[in-house]
Amino acid sequence: MNLEAMAKKLQKDGVGRMGVDIFVGHAQEKKGNGILLRDTYAGDPIDYELPGFCRTRFHGIVWSKKYRDGEALALKMMKSLTIQETTLEDMEIRYLRPRNRPVSYPLSEGSTFEFLVIFDGVYVIV
Repeated sequence: MNLEAMAKKLQKDGVGRMGVDIFVGHAQEKKGNGILLRDTYAGDPIDYELPGFCRTRFHGIVWSKKYRDGEALALKMMKSLTIQETTLEDMEIRYLRPRNRPVSYPLSEGSTFEFLVIFDGVYVIV
């Protein structure tokens, strides 16, 4: 999955700004509020029965100094990345949807609250 296209969609939807509070793969520093989109370590399986179709799973990780702000940002991310039958850059997305509501983690060493949302989807590379 082209996670940069997902980051651009988040930016277009007003959820944040790429390189400032939306990151792909790695976040430099976790200041204020932010979102990190990260692939799973398994990659996207290829469906050889349906040429060109791929299933995806990736993580949306949100952090914030305040619990409620982090949860609200995670919900905005979920809304923006719930997609049905859309073309974004090099992908025809059949569907993309969150698997779970935001899962909160204990306060990190950097004194931020972190939330995880796992996304599942199917897309075709065009």
